[in-house]
Formats: sequence, structure tokens, C-alpha cells
Amino acid sequence: MDRIEVTESELLEALQEATDAEPDWGPSDAHTVRELAAAMDVDRSVVRRKLRPLIFDGQAEAVKVRRPAMDGSLRKVPAYRLLGEPGQNGEGE
Repeated sequence: MDRIEVTESELLEALQEATDAEPDWGPSDAHTVRELAAAMDVDRSVVRRKLRPLIFDGQAEAVKVRRPAMDGSLRKVPAYRLLGEPGQNGEGE
């Protein structure tokens, strides 16, 4: 059996295409820590450390989205949406 070589970027691109093709996976502007870390090319701990104050300040919110597990099933996982500065989205006024 031949070994299939897939780069990380090819895998991420395929996952993004799969995410775009499935309309009920959650808000399109919400991203998981893993997705954000991959996009920013940093460790997930860096993303968590940066997200935490944004959530507490009302500049981001946590939501649930569906993403594929390794077994192919869809699972609800936490994801995050940026809302902007407090007051810009109609809250806190």
C-alpha cells in the first residue's frame, strides 16, 4: 500500500472547504482555538491567553460550532467570535 503524503496546509484547506460546504456547523465568523492557532501560526496556549481578556471585556464571545472528529462524526466544540470594542455592537450603552 502506498503512503499518502499530505501537508498540514492541504489538510487545513480541506477542512476549511468542508466547513464552508456545511451550512449548519455554526456561525461562519466563529473559530476554534485550534483554527485560530493554525491561522496565526502560534501555539493554542497563546490563543487562549489572548482570548480570555477579550471575552471578559465583552469584545469576544464563546459559541458552540460543529467540527469533524477524527472518526468522521460531527461534535459540538467551543469557538469564539470577535465582537469589537464594547459599545460598538450595541451593548453596554
